[in-house]
Amino acid sequence: MASKTFGLSRGLKRRLAASPLFDLYRGFHRSWDLYRWRRGVVSHPPPAIKHHLVGSFAGRFETSVLVETGTFFGDMLQAHRRTFRQLYSIELDPWLARRARRRFAHHRNIELLEGDSAELLPSLLRQIEEPCLFWLDAHAMVGGVRGGGLTPVVAELTAILEAGFPSSVILIDDARLFTGTGDYPSIQEIRDLVRAYPPDRECEIRDDVVLIYPSCVEGSGGELQYGSNSTPSPSARRLTKPK
Repeated sequence: MASKTFGLSRGLKRRLAASPLFDLYRGFHRSWDLYRWRRGVVSHPPPAIKHHLVGSFAGRFETSVLVETGTFFGDMLQAHRRTFRQLYSIELDPWLARRARRRFAHHRNIELLEGDSAELLPSLLRQIEEPCLFWLDAHAMVGGVRGGGLTPVVAELTAILEAGFPSSVILIDDARLFTGTGDYPSIQEIRDLVRAYPPDRECEIRDDVVLIYPSCVEGSGGELQYGSNSTPSPSARRLTKPK
């Protein structure tokens, strides 16, 4: 979320976001970002690529519940409101939380929570009794309200791992930010934290997203499979400590 800016001041962006046409603008902006990324103008993948990644892993691991931290303007919820049976999203910024509640007021399968995900996530997890896809994106944005902390990802990841959810998938956005500076752990520290909790999980980086998922699941014939495939995607690379 740290990179989600439009080159506009926070106040101006919020005045524009109050317009009913703003979500249409966001859709155009996503298409433009995708075009620029494909042309090599920008280096990190745009939201459309990450939306596709979430949908791909939801299908691969047959998860019907999405738990998101960092609602922002609700683009992930909008993209996957029909992919998942139930969607939960936690937003710290009161203004963004109010806007999201208005946007999704008529979607009964979307539940929005306002507050710090590091504090709210443990209680939310106690209410869920099935595998989830977790999208962790509550990092501080420019002009945001997180205060001294830049990212709650260690607390979020620890809460998920301690709660169990062995068949769940955890995706952490903005992998490029996890360099071990400030509140951001290094990729190796994330890897070590994941390894401290059973069961064994695979860790990859793809499209600027840290992917954490079960090493294997048992197929209908008793064979072990990676989700619906027999092996991880060859396009992904193992987590390594940033140089």
